[in-house]
Amino acid sequence: MSLEPLVFERAAPNLTPEIERDLSGLVSGMRTAADTFDVPRFCSCDAEFHRKIAVLANNHRLAKTLESILSQLLVYGTLGRRPDSRKELVDGAEQHRRILAGLATGNPSIARAVFVTETLKHWNDNFQLGLQQHELAQPALVAEVQPTPVSAQRKEKRGK
Repeated sequence: MSLEPLVFERAAPNLTPEIERDLSGLVSGMRTAADTFDVPRFCSCDAEFHRKIAVLANNHRLAKTLESILSQLLVYGTLGRRPDSRKELVDGAEQHRRILAGLATGNPSIARAVFVTETLKHWNDNFQLGLQQHELAQPALVAEVQPTPVSAQRKEKRGK
């Protein structure tokens, strides 16, 4: 929860109509999977939705970090789900529709706020966590730096 709001904030200005259509298709896939109670398909669409947005944030390190924990989050969500949780899946698809609408504004602050609000509501409703927004840690992100080519480093050393 510390990293993904940053992803949505950074991704919002980069959303293209093509990627928005792809994300909307994934949300539709989640809704169809929810209607038929196809949990594996729902999880697959959910994971791909978050992967695409992480890539859209244009920070390889951040996307790689989120990818490494995404599968763990999906396992937690699946194991914590009640057996009769079709309604949770339907609600989850609607939650992703609202998150996409926030992202589609192109406004980083709105995209972040919608993601945080929707995700806290989902966690609190489905896992009885009682989290409040002020309890969330603020992420610190180190910007990606392009490595200096070895030849440039050598020239720099000679010049000193």
